[in-house]
Order: sequence, then C-alpha cells, then structure tokens
Amino acid sequence: MRCLAIVFVCSLAMSIGCGPARQPPAATSRADGSTNAAPESKLDSQRPTGPMQPFRLDIASLPNGYRVSPQVFSGGEPHGEEAFAKLQELGVKAVISVDGGEPPVALAKAHGLRYVHLPIGYDGINQTRIAQLLRAANEAEGPVYVHCHHGKHRGPAAVAVICEGREGWTPQQAEAWLKQAGTSPDYSGLYRTVAEFKAPDPRELKGSSPLPESVAPPALIEQMLQIDEHWSHVLQGLGKTPPTDAQAEATLLREAFTELERASADRGDDFLRQLATAKAAAKLLETGLKDKAEAAVKQASAKIKQSCKDCHAQHRDQVRK
Repeated sequence: MRCLAIVFVCSLAMSIGCGPARQPPAATSRADGSTNAAPESKLDSQRPTGPMQPFRLDIASLPNGYRVSPQVFSGGEPHGEEAFAKLQELGVKAVISVDGGEPPVALAKAHGLRYVHLPIGYDGINQTRIAQLLRAANEAEGPVYVHCHHGKHRGPAAVAVICEGREGWTPQQAEAWLKQAGTSPDYSGLYRTVAEFKAPDPRELKGSSPLPESVAPPALIEQMLQIDEHWSHVLQGLGKTPPTDAQAEATLLREAFTELERASADRGDDFLRQLATAKAAAKLLETGLKDKAEAAVKQASAKIKQSCKDCHAQHRDQVRK
C-alpha cells in the first residue's frame, strides 16, 4: 500500500508540472573543442521545436535572411542602419562578409558589431579560407551573421562550411541547406566545397595576426585577368561533348563581369557600356549552352571575343588611379 501511495503522489506531481526541470539548450561545440552558448534573443520564441532547422527571417533590411543555428545567421548585404540595429537586437556579435564589396565597418561598430571581411568567389572555397571562416566564427564570442551580396550563393556556402566545422553538419546537411537557401546548382564549385569538406587542423584556427575587417577590391588588371581565365576555360569546354564545363565556366564568367561592374562606378560611361555589353553576351552564352542553342552560343561567343579585345586595348594595361 505504501508503495502504491508513493507512485500515486509522484504521478500527481508530474501531472501538475512538478517533474524534472527543462534543461537549457546545450552549448554549440567549436572546431577547436571549446564551446560557446548563444545568448537569448527575441527570436527564441520563433525557434522551431525539436532539432533546430534553418528558418527564414522576416526582416526586409536583411535580404534572404535565415537563422541557421543558435550561433549562425545567414543573409544578404545588410541594408542601412536598421539592418545593424536588427543584428544587434538578435544578439549577433560579428558580421562576416564573403562579398567583394567594401563593408560598412563604421556603421557596424556604431552598433557594437565587429566586421570580418573574407571575400570568396563562385568557384568554391579553398582550405585556407575555410580555416579563416571558422576562426572568425570562433573568435566572435557569440552569434555571427554571414553574408555575400544577395545571400543566395557564396554566403550560404560559407555558412555551410562553418556549420560543418563547428556544428557537426554532414555533407548531406550542408547540401540540403544550400538548396534551401536557393544556391544555384550552376555553382558546382560551391557544392563541391561542402561535399568535400575537410576540417582544418586546430593549429590553422590560431592565426598570428588579426583577421581583416575590410579588404581592398582587386585592381582592374587582376579582375580582367580573372575574366580572361574564365573565358579561356569556356573555349576549352566548348571543344568537349557535351560542353558541361563550358556551361559552368560561362556562369562564372557572367559573375566575374557582374563583380567588375559593381566595382566600376567611377570608371566612366564608356567602360560601363562595354562592360554591360559583355555581361549581356555572357548571359546569352550561359542560356544558349543550357538550351543547346548553337546559334546563340556562336553569337554570344563572337560578342564576348570582340568586347574583350576592345576593352583590353583601352584598359587592361592601365593602372587604376
């Protein structure tokens, strides 16, 4: 009887909420073995139950924004002071830009946020940069917001390797995240990076010098050499059957023209017109290869060849002042 009474009392206590206290979420493990729990924020009430899955943020100033984990946010370039105020409200401690544009460091600092600038391309992330991205996340001492320009391709790929290194994501989880974020399969190098992720050696995560808060954009000649390299790869790929490599390189070529355009507002109307023509031709080439439209591919190739020839004659060997 006594045992039955005890069981009855315990059952009654459980039914009115006197059971074991709910434990707080465990701290996130870092790649170097240490941990760092995220602070509570106003978004905690929106967090899905069960294992955390990336979910969309309804914040206009943070385009394509996601909360990927308690420690990691992803999105596009923050738009104005409102964006940094929102990041501060979310508990973010550092902003990691993988875009080529100059980040608004002063605006971030005004809201108590640190900027780390680690630009990457659309062709993948090398091992040195992976280590730097993980180091930046480790040194943030709190959640990070990782962004590129639009928040759909390079930024999500950087987030994926951070989560593979710090949160124990599998390559399958990383690929699923890229698809959720809208990363185009045309950027095969980004998908390859997360599929072949290799955790850096702990020694690589301890740099001797501070990570940069802002990196100067590459010089004009360097950007044009990169465009030449992509164009050369396109021509090599066109000689193969099927020309799948050419299609991938055409996408990278278009993005290279786009990045150059973003950095060329002060180069004059004539340069911008030539660049717009080349970018449109690269888009036509990309579409023609996808659709197997030979006439469009030939037309686009001729336009790109002539555009590069004209631009080289006027600009390639000039040093930007």
